Amino acid sequence: MNTLIIYFTGTFNTRYLVNKIKDRLFKLNSNYHVDTLEVNKNTLVKDLSSYNLIIFSYPIYAFNTPSLYIKYLKKLKFYNKNVKYIIAKQSGETFAINNASSNELYNLLRFKFKINIKNINEYHFILPYNIHFKFNDNFVKEILNYNIKLLEIMIYDLTNDITNIKLKTNIIYNFISYIFRIQRLGGYINSYFYKVNYAKCSRCYKCINLCPINNIVLDKKTNKIKFNNKCLMCMRCSFYCPSDAINIGLLKSWKVNWKYDLTRIEQDNSINSDYIFKQKEFFFKGYYKVIRRINERYKEIINNSK
Repeated sequence: MNTLIIYFTGTFNTRYLVNKIKDRLFKLNSNYHVDTLEVNKNTLVKDLSSYNLIIFSYPIYAFNTPSLYIKYLKKLKFYNKNVKYIIAKQSGETFAINNASSNELYNLLRFKFKINIKNINEYHFILPYNIHFKFNDNFVKEILNYNIKLLEIMIYDLTNDITNIKLKTNIIYNFISYIFRIQRLGGYINSYFYKVNYAKCSRCYKCINLCPINNIVLDKKTNKIKFNNKCLMCMRCSFYCPSDAINIGLLKSWKVNWKYDLTRIEQDNSINSDYIFKQKEFFFKGYYKVIRRINERYKEIINNSK
């Protein structure tokens, strides 16, 4: 099976997820040929005619698909016959409103490319925030374990031709998701408030080199870093700044600086993953139902495989 994973990544969490999916497909069958295509401003249009499995993967931004990702997909030509489609999206929480984040993608496939959306399966993986607050290692460890089970469920559905796996949404979630597309405009506005603390800045220019849309440039006249007004709010610049020198404007109180070492956390057996069900805050309660449902489905699959 020729597979293409088309993905956008902000702070590289989605890239980590894509590599896990790719490795799992190879483990499933060495005859799987898996290509990956990372979307940024300079990504060339890809010919999809040779693929019979296409996986969409992206981080959820304000209950929506990232605008750059949608713009790129509109340039492609998708095929209806003998092609399977999977959505493997990710965010930092399990709020049900995130289920509506695929609406724009579904509508694009259904109306522009005449794809039967009943043949599309959808899965929501959890990875740590790149904004709001930093997840501790115990929290990350537990959601990585959750992702392993969900990935096995995704593979089981794929290999057993189980289709029409959808995350339930409703008119209220759909409406809120649509309204929150204003976040795209918010990114442009917030760009005007981005600043660099030159007392901290090491002039490594990592922010310039990493920006997926070339929104950050060096002003040759002033030799200062300049932020243009096309920001996606992916937070890659502030997240990976080695000297924590970037002020992200109106969202500065939500800034998270430096990366999660997901591979280290995943492989470190000394980290306790019994974390989420011990938390009583409202934020964590959304995980309870989702994790229980995944555990039940995973157990069912294990029993069926015996």
